[in-house]
Order: sequence, then C-alpha cells, then structure tokens
Amino acid sequence: MALQLTKTAGTQSITGGQAVVFTLALTNQQAVAYSNAVLQDVLSASLVYVSGGSYDAPSRMVMWPLGTVGGYAVVATSSNAVYVEALAVSIRR
Repeated sequence: MALQLTKTAGTQSITGGQAVVFTLALTNQQAVAYSNAVLQDVLSASLVYVSGGSYDAPSRMVMWPLGTVGGYAVVATSSNAVYVEALAVSIRR
C-alpha cells in the first residue's frame, strides 16, 4: 500500500485545560482506490476527547469513516481535544 498519514497539532505547546486541534491527512500515493476506508487515531491519556469523528471511550479511539479514498487523493480530517495536566501524587507514611 502506498498510503501516507500525517498528524499535526494546531499548537506546539499547551497547558492544562487548553484545547488543541489535531489534523490528520491521508494521502493515497497510487492510482488504486481504497473502499470502506476508516481513519483511526488513539488519544493519549493526557487528552480528553471533545469533538470530531466518533469516539470510543474504552479504547480512546477516534474514528472517521472515509468511504472510498480515490487514487492520488488527499483526505484531511480533524478532532478537538483538551489537555489535562498530570496530577501530582503525594504518598504519606
């Protein structure tokens, strides 16, 4: 397969509670079309899903049904998430 996937974030750095938009671009680099294509992306544990595509919470997977991706086509989609700062844990004895 000659498919190329790129993922970019709308910002280079974020702080707790700040939203970030991820853009995924799928490029079909050959003449062959792919049917029933689904783009999937797993959110890291530090992100909370907001919108874009459909979301499966147990697997943390965001999915976009693309249908048919034509030959030499570029398909782009995006999702929104909010960054959650890691919680500090203190252990008392």
